[in-house]
Amino acid sequence: MRELSEIRAELDVLDRKMLELFEKRMDLSKGVADYKVANDMPILDLKREKQLLKDKAEKTENSDYKQYVYKFFSVLMDLSKELQANELGENELAFFANKQTKEEEGPIKVCYQGVMGSYGQQAAYSFFEGYDASFENVKTFADVFKTVCEGKYKYGVVPVENSSTGVVNEAYDQFETYNCYIVGEYELPVEHSLLAVKGATIDDVKEVYSHPQGLLQCQDFILKHGFETVIDINTAVSAEKVAKWNDKTKAAIAAKINAEIYGLDVLAENINHNKKNVTRFYIIGKEPKVDETCNKTSIIFTTKHEAGALFEVIKCLAGHDLSITMICSRPIVGSDFEYKFFLDFFGCVLDDNVIEALEQIKDNCQSMNVLGCYRHR
Repeated sequence: MRELSEIRAELDVLDRKMLELFEKRMDLSKGVADYKVANDMPILDLKREKQLLKDKAEKTENSDYKQYVYKFFSVLMDLSKELQANELGENELAFFANKQTKEEEGPIKVCYQGVMGSYGQQAAYSFFEGYDASFENVKTFADVFKTVCEGKYKYGVVPVENSSTGVVNEAYDQFETYNCYIVGEYELPVEHSLLAVKGATIDDVKEVYSHPQGLLQCQDFILKHGFETVIDINTAVSAEKVAKWNDKTKAAIAAKINAEIYGLDVLAENINHNKKNVTRFYIIGKEPKVDETCNKTSIIFTTKHEAGALFEVIKCLAGHDLSITMICSRPIVGSDFEYKFFLDFFGCVLDDNVIEALEQIKDNCQSMNVLGCYRHR
């Protein structure tokens, strides 16, 4: 049997040679990045990469090492793509390749917008149920994105769409400012209640406070009773304020649980006009998380200024049998009447048909980035 010191010495020699080869490989990757810049090419070709990994594994002489060869070159390619992405300064599909989802190591820190009792808190608690997680609240949607980007929290929870009133524009706008990724989603049934101080009646109430979405979702009830409306930053914040003011003429539209938290009376329950009222939340993180169980993808894109440009994007998805679940537009700041589009569809960025569709979309757009690939549940 060989001595351990002899084996280790031989490993050191091999490691030095591998380090030299690694540096040469990364230098070549920079050259690839320069070529892609000059020829306006995307970083990633997942179809080619899959075939390369398969070929290298098949060429392994010792069959016991095949799976390790595959993993070894996967890591090498991932590092090369990361280097190229940094060289190009782009947010490409490359970031999503080989970003395999792993079991979370706790405790993880999660933030949501609002205070105790907010729907954001309920969504956060529900999504991360069973995880070793701690939760904290922040003031605004921008704060959720900012603190996640800074690494203060691992994940953030933000509402993006309601089944009654549509998209939450303020949340979508943050994706242009902060480089975060969608790593999950959660659909929360929402039932609004009218909350007021102890002893108050509906007849006492003159003003109702809530987030704009809460006010819109309860518009029929508000009009019926002739209430004045006051916009607030969050439904639960409104409940907290009403409790502090101790004024029978002021009420909040918020979740029923806020009555218990802030010592209020429930004057009316389930006052939203749509009795199947659901809010969809994105779970955002600083890095993408993708594996084969992910079945939904979100993208942001701007179209070329020509007739049928948006139709071409939709046609690309339809041609690959990919179902669109949401599309909305937001103005491009500084450009009059020009818009960027957010779009969700069922499909995983690791699948060949999705890869082909996204490559075609990129060819038909001025810009296109993947915001996330995650599991719909």
